[in-house]
Amino acid sequence: MPGFDAEAAAVLSHADNDLADVSDAADMAAVAGACAVLGQHDRSERWFASAREAVDADRSNWEVRLPLVWALTECGREREARVVLDESVGTPVGRYHGVPWLVCLLRRGETDLVRELIGERSEPNDPEQPHAYGVRWFDDWTAARALTGYGQPDLLRLWGDINWASVRDDLPVAERIAAEGRPAGPTDDQLTDIAAQHAGLAKLPKATKRRESAQVARAAAACGHVTAVLDLLPETGDPDKYGGLDSNMRTWVTLSALRTIAIGVDVDVW
Repeated sequence: MPGFDAEAAAVLSHADNDLADVSDAADMAAVAGACAVLGQHDRSERWFASAREAVDADRSNWEVRLPLVWALTECGREREARVVLDESVGTPVGRYHGVPWLVCLLRRGETDLVRELIGERSEPNDPEQPHAYGVRWFDDWTAARALTGYGQPDLLRLWGDINWASVRDDLPVAERIAAEGRPAGPTDDQLTDIAAQHAGLAKLPKATKRRESAQVARAAAACGHVTAVLDLLPETGDPDKYGGLDSNMRTWVTLSALRTIAIGVDVDVW
């Protein structure tokens, strides 16, 4: 986090023994980026070289390639990041299909690259072959929510065309945000709606109240109502004694709300 460089450097120094066992390219990229930010350039170069070697062994493994592209980009090494990106095969798969990186690009204002990835480096979905999925960047509905939340109606239309998905209901919101900017907090209508939902929780049975409190907390986070989120968290479920988590548990709801408030969409940020 900005402003805590000394503390971060101290923690990273104490972790040297553990870092010696790092073998995953994604972790290597993260360590390389951390060292670069902290001014440990020689150390950063060694970790970047190790990550690049691991990435070069499999051109289609986006679980390791994308973190390296991301780390290089965040360190201001956009040309190297582009080389790693262009040497790839296919598109990210698995959870969110690279949407966290989409959010990173949108926050950086790199919409031309987003347009290229969605429009030029994707194969349109074929509705006549529902089980033969095309190769598409950001093939997840969270991408549509991110494009909407960051006021990108043109990119949202493009995403809808490539994925044969209807974005008609989201376009007015994206256009309004493009014209007026991202809202700094909830509207009067949203405040009224969240207050009504909050009041209705008191009448519910305990188990139902926990579940519904989690849903209302997420809705409050989506419109930037931080106070409501904090008020609702105590009503959500405690982690069970076995350490398991589900989407209604307090820890899970807290992480979900933090992600939504911070970046506008509920996806892991790295």
